[in-house]
Amino acid sequence: MQIIETKNATLIYEVMQQAFAEYALDEVPSSALKESVTSIQVAQAQGECALAALLGDQAVGIVRFTEGKTITFFRLSVLPDYRRQGIAKALIQALIAKGKPLQCNVRQKETRNIALYTSLGFVSTTTHVVNHGHGEISVVTMTRPRSS
Repeated sequence: MQIIETKNATLIYEVMQQAFAEYALDEVPSSALKESVTSIQVAQAQGECALAALLGDQAVGIVRFTEGKTITFFRLSVLPDYRRQGIAKALIQALIAKGKPLQCNVRQKETRNIALYTSLGFVSTTTHVVNHGHGEISVVTMTRPRSS
């Protein structure tokens, strides 16, 4: 597996939509499903970055992030057929390797994601409620200090 930086908004969109499709029928669907290639391009123009995990020439995972003093990542996406193979972990480890503190928000009900982040040194710092227009969800903010 190879981890690369990508600006290909179409690729990012396609992987993200396939990965988040499972949330379409949730009581409160993920706001990721409302995004478009154009919205990703706009975010990139404002400084957003992305990493892609490649197996051969196929992108099987992506993570989007902003980088300042802290790296804030979001929309961690792995294609359904490639889950539980270490792809999400590899993408996060690539962010950890940048040597800055990391932060993310995760739905409180996503216990597997929280367990993954915890195994990589993240701790829950706050829990709060957000409303993206379809209802309220509980979200956990998780942080990881910079790596030495």
